[in-house]
Amino acid sequence: MYRRIIKPILFSLTIERAHRAVLLLLRVIGLIPGGRWLLRKCYAVEHPALEREVFGIKFANPVGLAAGFDRNGEAFRELAALGFGFIEVGTVTPRPQAGNPRPRVFRLPKDQAIINRIGLANRGLEKTITHLRRPHDGIIVGCNIGKNTATPAENAAADYLKLFRNLYQYADYFTVNISCDNSCREGTTHTREHILQILDPLFDFRRGQNQYRPIMLKISPDMPDNVIDEISNILLETPLDGIVATNGTHDREGLHTSRTTLDKIGSGRLGG
Repeated sequence: MYRRIIKPILFSLTIERAHRAVLLLLRVIGLIPGGRWLLRKCYAVEHPALEREVFGIKFANPVGLAAGFDRNGEAFRELAALGFGFIEVGTVTPRPQAGNPRPRVFRLPKDQAIINRIGLANRGLEKTITHLRRPHDGIIVGCNIGKNTATPAENAAADYLKLFRNLYQYADYFTVNISCDNSCREGTTHTREHILQILDPLFDFRRGQNQYRPIMLKISPDMPDNVIDEISNILLETPLDGIVATNGTHDREGLHTSRTTLDKIGSGRLGG
């Protein structure tokens, strides 16, 4: 059914329209009495052998949905009903932002991949809290947080701390996104000094809470070896719980898509 009907319909739309259509459909299903139960019966697989305990959190299975799909936490309950072991919402920024001008997401059919330069489009902290206030017992929810594009790098720590403090009671873990295009320049954001300026206030706030929330650092796959060494040292020397590796890449080597097509698309992160 998916290959013959659903996929052709979705691929007839632009990527962002297809994305919005799927989110809308999931939300509608969630409004129907028994809708999420039906999704679980049709798609979710439960077995003790799939369970994992990481960072003191028990996951039903190790396959989760990464940040970027449900940026505002609109459909995390319906997505969990599809069988994901966890849902990571975001990237969330303190204030709403529209992201980059369209078109900003491109299919590479020959490589079964996409290039995107959305630019952390989301509806902001307050709207995300509105969605995450909904009951989610038994659903592991992570929050991917980032600074607003307009926030200068020297003020980034305040954006991250505001998000962390206000989302703390609604999330099971946090991912600190320092590899976000436009708002995060890797030459600046991947330095030890900058990373610790962001992480240290989060560690300080967490120490004063009754509940422990693991903190992960999301990094770029395009880092040179010396930066990888620096981040490894941070992981070993601080209370940082883990690394989310990795974001999309700016590398274009080894693709089947023609160089002419790639040049027309321009910048953006490659994934798929």
